[in-house]
Amino acid sequence: MKSTIYVFFLCLLIEGCAATATLKFDPQALDGQEKVSKDNVEAVVSQKKARVTIQPSVGTYTSKDPPTIVVSVCGGQEAFNFSPEDIRVYVDGNPHPIVPYDEFLTEIKKRERKEIADLEREKDDLLRGAAGSQEQIHYVNAQHQIDVEAIKTETERSIRDLDATMLKETTVLPRDECGGDVTMERIPNPSQPHEVKVIVTAAGEEHVFLLNHLMVPQ
Repeated sequence: MKSTIYVFFLCLLIEGCAATATLKFDPQALDGQEKVSKDNVEAVVSQKKARVTIQPSVGTYTSKDPPTIVVSVCGGQEAFNFSPEDIRVYVDGNPHPIVPYDEFLTEIKKRERKEIADLEREKDDLLRGAAGSQEQIHYVNAQHQIDVEAIKTETERSIRDLDATMLKETTVLPRDECGGDVTMERIPNPSQPHEVKVIVTAAGEEHVFLLNHLMVPQ
């Protein structure tokens, strides 16, 4: 699953969006794991007390998009709590940050405030040019209110998209399945191959996944 909201906001959160390159994660099945295909994208399944599946959110992505994987967990015999804090990412052996939900939410609201502030300045400029015309003043104020409501509606939609796609803290009941997007910060030197290790702790057990990160030749 992938939300287009990530494409814009991660470029705000992470500096250095430069020339566009096409990139991909190549999942590798380790001992005891199974490689499968879901929606034409390769995934890896690890079965212990709980079943954990990791899959790139898309087959390929560009360096201007966020590197995002989908983590799914299926419960076993007992319920357990699961959250993004149970996921650790390493790039070439070095800890690599995951972008938290709150950071995306903060960026959405920051953008809303900026767009409304821009509208306020535009409204003030138009009112100064209205030369006391009550009809024009009424039109400017009415249009301003419409535009503000449109921005607020778009913000609500963006937050719904975020809630629908991003992995959040939950309780995994026996035999139930949950999951969502896990977005990493941009992987450095994307033109070079990297070994990305993802460790997922579910039901008290660690599941170790290996994803090779590669640039796709043009």
